[in-house]
Amino acid sequence: MTNQVKDPIKQLRLDILNCLFNVLKEGEPLKIKSKLYTGQQTFGRINLPNGCSKLGFEDKTKVDWILELRSDTLYELYDKFKFLKKIETNDAILKNFVFIYKNKGTALDGVINFYKSSKIKEKGFFIFSIKEFKEKCRIEDNHLDDKPSSYDKTENELSKKVLTKETALIEQANIDFNIGKNTLFFGAGLSLNADLPNWDELLKRLLEKANSFLPMERYDDLLESCNHSSLITARYIEKLYQYPRYKKRFKTAFHDALYEWSREPDNEIFTKIAAMVETKKVSQAITFNYDDLVERALEKEGIPTYSISDAKCFNSPNFPIYHVHGFIPKEDYFGEGKPVLGEYEYHDLYKEAFHWSNVVQLQALRSTNCFFIGLSMTDPNLRRLLDIARMYNLKDKDTQCHHYAILERKPLIQDTSSPFDRWHLMKQEQLLHELGINVIWYENKQYGDIPRILEKIMAPL
Repeated sequence: MTNQVKDPIKQLRLDILNCLFNVLKEGEPLKIKSKLYTGQQTFGRINLPNGCSKLGFEDKTKVDWILELRSDTLYELYDKFKFLKKIETNDAILKNFVFIYKNKGTALDGVINFYKSSKIKEKGFFIFSIKEFKEKCRIEDNHLDDKPSSYDKTENELSKKVLTKETALIEQANIDFNIGKNTLFFGAGLSLNADLPNWDELLKRLLEKANSFLPMERYDDLLESCNHSSLITARYIEKLYQYPRYKKRFKTAFHDALYEWSREPDNEIFTKIAAMVETKKVSQAITFNYDDLVERALEKEGIPTYSISDAKCFNSPNFPIYHVHGFIPKEDYFGEGKPVLGEYEYHDLYKEAFHWSNVVQLQALRSTNCFFIGLSMTDPNLRRLLDIARMYNLKDKDTQCHHYAILERKPLIQDTSSPFDRWHLMKQEQLLHELGINVIWYENKQYGDIPRILEKIMAPL
């Protein structure tokens, strides 16, 4: 007996998958939910990387579908298809696009016939009704429900045979990593592993060490008075150290606030980072953290490093680590340089287009595959640079860089399973896709998943 799906969209999807499984040969894999992301252009929920010889589709074919077809849908899809074909290089990740619909709007025959013309097909754009697609796959409507169980698969059974979206992304990340032009970006999530303070905790400690009229316990009140802007709050706290008797103490206080409760980090994630560097396929690291945890971890594995926190010329065979927000090592800190903490320093980054840190990040984003670890991807200057790099990369046909962020899949409402969670995560993905970022999720608070993800990304092909 056939497992009927009440949701017509899901039924259409299952019909398409059943058709494809009936015609794909050995060596012709099918990957599901493998969308193609280039800037704001996204489509292709099924990927046939080696094509389908029985249907006459060559490699790098994407398949998508819709329940109700409209003329504007066709126009938009074909426009995106032409755009992607135009910007891709000879090593394109898209050659054909197959679009399947269930129902069509009235008076659409003329429009559909135009997009089914040989002129359009020659370009690699194909459109079918689900009935036509079944016929092409030699599966008639009245036979589909009577197929043996090997072809009659429920949603859950099919998911075992196809790659999940995350798996597909990790596979692509693995291919990109092995190309050998990679940059690692690190954020505060990495330092929390060693009990270093997060942003709010750091500001609280600096407030306490200022010995001001505001005790640490009043930090929340101060934050509220600054309209909950951490940058404005940081600038306020910096001002407390501008008085002559406190000015010289700021860097010492900053160092102590950063390290006084720290411990040696858990080794697993840093061991994986060191292993990635040891492959010689990572050219540099860029960190938004003040600390030297990465340096110490790499040195422990026998990898010499070179820390850069200003515009000085890099001339060393050691592995470069750029501290774009300043550098405060645990030992031998003499207070050189000024950390980027408050609103004033951020304004410097915004107004100076050729600030050394902006140049380093833009160069990495434009010329290497980038992997973001421990970042929330909310830093305003980073998002601005991502947007700039994406626009340049779309114009440059010779540039083929992909960026990946490993992020925690947090529920919309903590400690609940909200029905809006899936929608919320999808919107988060869309926002980052617009900046050229592919999101690899790990489950909420399952931080042990990160080393396993890194292991898969750097695995040899």
